[in-house]
Amino acid sequence: PPLCGSVRRLGIGAWPQCGVPCAFSSALAAGPLPPPFSPPFVSQDQSQAKQANHTLLLFVFLLCFTQTRMATPKQAVKKASKKRSGGRSAKAGLIFPVGRVGSLLRRGQYARRIGASGAVYMAAVLEYLTAELLELSVKAASQQTKKPKRLTPRTVTLAVRHDDDLGTLLKDVTLSRGGVMPSLNKALAKKHKSSKKARVTPSA
Repeated sequence: PPLCGSVRRLGIGAWPQCGVPCAFSSALAAGPLPPPFSPPFVSQDQSQAKQANHTLLLFVFLLCFTQTRMATPKQAVKKASKKRSGGRSAKAGLIFPVGRVGSLLRRGQYARRIGASGAVYMAAVLEYLTAELLELSVKAASQQTKKPKRLTPRTVTLAVRHDDDLGTLLKDVTLSRGGVMPSLNKALAKKHKSSKKARVTPSA
């Protein structure tokens, strides 16, 4: 293909708008065109022009054979959303960490092999029990007369002992600073004295 005049002096093929140079390989093989006259010595201007020619050739080579595409804002948002897709907890719709529960199961060596679904199931069970315990504790704290109303070990203990299912599950568990249930043993209860009736002695 023909070369344009300004680019032909540098030995580079003219290229269209697509960015691929025409006759670039032939221009690289042929090298720069010789000047119209050959002086007996090489001046400093010619050496600088030759160095600039090689620099321009290297720049065009890198420009044509390297593809640098900048991501658009939409593409950047899509990539960020793909990276933040979440772990197993987000996929299962849980708050408790599935990965940590799985590592604790493996560390405890409760079985020789532990599947991936076992950690999800265990995390779901723990989350359900925690939510149930918190709900009952909040109800027990709302019945307090003193203010401010707070969740304390005492309220948690009262909530557990008043519930049948949690009371059975945690019957052997002692909560620190939780106290005991208010109860009184029958043997310690005060016995009401029965009024003694006056005995009437029969008259002789």
